[in-house]
Amino acid sequence: MLLITCSCIYQNSILTAEEKQWLTENAENIVIPFGYSAPPDAYLNEEGKYVGLLVDFTHEIEKNLYTSFKTKHVSTWSQLIQYSENAENYILVGIAWTEERDKYLNFTKSFITIPYVIITQKNSDIDSMEDLKNKKLCITQHYAVKDYLKSNYPEIHPIEVIDDLSGLRAISSGTYDAMIISQLYSSFLTEKEGISNLKIAGESGYINRLGAAVSKKNPILYTIVNKATDEISASRQKEIYRKWIYNTPENISMKIVYAILILSGITLFTVLIMWLWLTNLRKQVEKATKIIRHNETLYRTLIENSTDAIYILHEGKFIMTNKKFETLFGYKNEELQQPNFDFLQLIAPEHRDFILERGEAIRENKVVPRNYEFTGLTKKMKKLYLEVSTSFIDLDDGIATQGIVHDITDRKNKEKELLQAKERAEESDRLKSAFLANMSHEIRTPMNGILGFADLLKSNKYNKTEQLSFIDIIQKSGERMLSTINNIIDISKIESGVEIIQTAEVSISQIINELYNFFLPEAQQRGLKLILNAPVNNANMVFLSDGYKLTSILTNLIKNALKFTPEGSITIGYSISGNVLNFYVSDTGMGIPADKQASVFNYFVQADNTTTRGYEGSGLGLSISKGYVELLKGEIRMESVPGKGTSFFVIMPIVLINGKEIGSAHTTSKENKTPPPNLKIIIAEDDKTSADYLAFILEEVSGTVLFAKNGLETIDLIKANPDTHLILMDMKMPEMSGLKATRLIREFNQDVIIVGQTAYAKNGYRQKTISAGCNDFMLKPIDKNKLLNIIAKRCETAV
Repeated sequence: MLLITCSCIYQNSILTAEEKQWLTENAENIVIPFGYSAPPDAYLNEEGKYVGLLVDFTHEIEKNLYTSFKTKHVSTWSQLIQYSENAENYILVGIAWTEERDKYLNFTKSFITIPYVIITQKNSDIDSMEDLKNKKLCITQHYAVKDYLKSNYPEIHPIEVIDDLSGLRAISSGTYDAMIISQLYSSFLTEKEGISNLKIAGESGYINRLGAAVSKKNPILYTIVNKATDEISASRQKEIYRKWIYNTPENISMKIVYAILILSGITLFTVLIMWLWLTNLRKQVEKATKIIRHNETLYRTLIENSTDAIYILHEGKFIMTNKKFETLFGYKNEELQQPNFDFLQLIAPEHRDFILERGEAIRENKVVPRNYEFTGLTKKMKKLYLEVSTSFIDLDDGIATQGIVHDITDRKNKEKELLQAKERAEESDRLKSAFLANMSHEIRTPMNGILGFADLLKSNKYNKTEQLSFIDIIQKSGERMLSTINNIIDISKIESGVEIIQTAEVSISQIINELYNFFLPEAQQRGLKLILNAPVNNANMVFLSDGYKLTSILTNLIKNALKFTPEGSITIGYSISGNVLNFYVSDTGMGIPADKQASVFNYFVQADNTTTRGYEGSGLGLSISKGYVELLKGEIRMESVPGKGTSFFVIMPIVLINGKEIGSAHTTSKENKTPPPNLKIIIAEDDKTSADYLAFILEEVSGTVLFAKNGLETIDLIKANPDTHLILMDMKMPEMSGLKATRLIREFNQDVIIVGQTAYAKNGYRQKTISAGCNDFMLKPIDKNKLLNIIAKRCETAV
């Protein structure tokens, strides 16, 4: 027998020489575990022979390998799973993939699909998976459906029973509310066991896809089995499948056949026996017919209730389509099977040539992939992304294609969204890199001027005029770097959403006039004409808004115009119509290219986003202006013609103050006052450079200057020197902050003048320092003239 087996194995052309040799040496040690009863998959018939759907597929595998394997008896599915975890030389036929089984098994492709349904009592109101929440649901122990429920219905917690019959009996008795089970097997068991109070309540959505599996410990056996299953043709699969769909264990047994043969012999001798035999035969025929009709109903239910669209196409005409196919494409079955219906109507134009070429290749018996993707077209002309798995059926007049169509539109759309998100992220990263390069340039360039000319000042080789020019360069470089830092801080606050509106009485006429007077010398120095276009009737109108932000918006727009206007003029104007303020800044400069206009307001985009551009600045002015305009509930737009100029228009709502005109309370004095001399001053500052700078600029007004490095030292000094006129209090110091020190000082000294100073530019911080007890507030870097004006105002009666 072994010699015959070996000879057959060598005849098998699907295996390599190495695989044939291995199979020859190991065939007698390979087992196929069977024994559990699960009609029509596998069961013992009345003659004690193991038969069924899976047994036939096992025989196909043995036939394709020209050999046979021993069988091993196991009583339950649980025993089979336990055996497969520990053994090595075996082949499991009829097992579904799960994540847990994948740890120790290698799986072939599936060749059997069996739908699972929900079984309940007939009077149950459960008809869908959604109804199983908070219900007692059972499934058979170690079945793959458990993984399906875990992934798709985590809120459902099934109870595992030892076998299918136990579960059905528990449903019948009311122990459990429902069971998810194979549709075919449940129908067989309920009929065989006479369980009459159950029904199929609905679809579970789970399709049990069965194939073969081999232990991961034996990879060469897996390769051999995989080749053998691939050799099972689609037509043979369907033949086996239909055989067991239409023939269950309820079919006519061999004993009955023998009885009929005996009776037929007796009928030759007696009419009475003939009558008995005919009666019995009629009953058997009726029963067989009932079974055939029942199994046909099950087969139709299997196809019609599939969650995927299924079709059979022959010579461009649909022979069969299921309900899902109709709902997917929007056509009725009657329409699809009309003789003049063109199946290309279901294919998007861009894929019709591909489908036609594929059909031509099939007719020429060329090998084509069984799985492919294409774009479908519904009756309402909606495009769908579809995935198709096909098999081929040999007919007398050609080859028919059977296909299972799965809608992957959602998956494809998500893939597109992910790709677009990736592209946006890459673009954002690119823009941020360019932005950081520009910021580095804008900070390092003035810093180079500051450090370079400061180093030159140390030398004695330069005369006083040259040294003064160096100092002027250092000051301008410092102002440029401070402007860049302020812009970065402003845009960061806008982007993070921490910027707030501080409403106060505002005069747009005063703001624009001050800006006009401020920028007029610079415009004249550049050879430009600065034009102010303001209505006379609104000159003194007052309204509520954020004056700082209005000033910042206009300042950035005017700076932008000065920067990009080499010659010509710049016009500033405004008007008030009802409760709406309109203002604009127009120039005759170089203009903005059309492809850059849509992005000039973006944080990380500039018209020229390189460090080789011929003008200085962070390029954040327009972004800040747009951010402030939106905070004030307004809108900003732009008109630009390259080579002719650019205009920016701002429209925003305002709250008018009826009958009130701007007066002296809103006029900022430009006159510098002189502080009284011989003041006793405490400088509370932890940074020595800042403290020395303050001491130098206060030389002309101070009589005595005391120094404190933290809030605790400041309190001790003011207690020891109660006659102190002024404290310059840094708000951020170690051990005790200036804010806390101010509050404690006000508990015992209400007379000393306290001027808060800080580099912390957060909104509302000025009010916080005033509330703590400061008389005034300054933002670093300290401007000498502003500081002396504050001291003059606050200390004019101090001595």
